[in-house]
Amino acid sequence: MQLTSVLMFDPLHHTDDGEYICQAFNHPKCYTEAKTNLTVKYAPILSLIPNKSLYCVKVNTTIKLHCFAEGFPTPTVQWYGDDNTALTLPVISSHQSLQVFITKDQCKNYTCVGMNNLGNMNHQVSISTEVKVSSKGCGCTPITSINNGSVFNLGNTTVFVCNHHYNRCGMPVLKCNNGEWDHPPPMCKLFCNA
Repeated sequence: MQLTSVLMFDPLHHTDDGEYICQAFNHPKCYTEAKTNLTVKYAPILSLIPNKSLYCVKVNTTIKLHCFAEGFPTPTVQWYGDDNTALTLPVISSHQSLQVFITKDQCKNYTCVGMNNLGNMNHQVSISTEVKVSSKGCGCTPITSINNGSVFNLGNTTVFVCNHHYNRCGMPVLKCNNGEWDHPPPMCKLFCNA
């Protein structure tokens, strides 16, 4: 008599990688076994540590961005700037860091890309700095949050205020949701006497 047993993976996941043993018994003390290793190839999966996509920092601040990649074959990991310029050398590794020194009022995006012969994945990080109101005359100008320089995580809120002689145009309280504010940031309009 011949019996057959089949182990199926539906769907196959990268965590199914490992050693598998098939054992056949015809008596408690009489058995045989066969071992096999399963290697699962998969496209890169990226993660940022800490897991944030928006940083709000003060000028003259250094920030270190960490990008971790897993995949098989091992992915190549590289950071790019706003203009798609490579900021780091491509590294076949599970980790790539980028250190950025913020020297002036700016808002920049940095993208970490992980790739292997099965695909690629990328994560974008936005870094913005506090903006000072410096316009003269009437009109709308940017305003700052009372929490300038803070890092805002998912679910954090901040209150925006206007300098003296300015009226706020927009919502005063914003909440961070998935790297973006839940409403457009407000503006300050100079109060003008006609």
